[in-house]
Amino acid sequence: MSYIFYFFAIFPILWEGANISNPVKTFMFVKNLKSKKSTEHSAKESALTGCMLGYLLWVFVGIFTSQWILFLVLLIISLPPKKYVWLSWLDSLISFGLLLFIVLNKYHLHIDIQGLLWELF
Repeated sequence: MSYIFYFFAIFPILWEGANISNPVKTFMFVKNLKSKKSTEHSAKESALTGCMLGYLLWVFVGIFTSQWILFLVLLIISLPPKKYVWLSWLDSLISFGLLLFIVLNKYHLHIDIQGLLWELF
């Protein structure tokens, strides 16, 4: 069951990666999304809203796992409103790092950097 739960980490990691790669576009999209009523959303906007709610639900469920502190930090840093693009980008960068750490910490994936460099060169 935990494999399925942590498999869903792919979607938040992709969302935060998209925010890091193009922060202005995602910031404007979310700002536009907040300014509309829910009945005025297009199908794409409604689907993304559902994905963001799924992300939030995943974090809430994660609070009941052994890594509850990391999920709580992830939730706390997402609470303040982001009025500037650089704040949104910084939040995404920290969240991306936390999400990667959560997955790596769960499965203790050790990457042998020295061995990898030895094979490359």
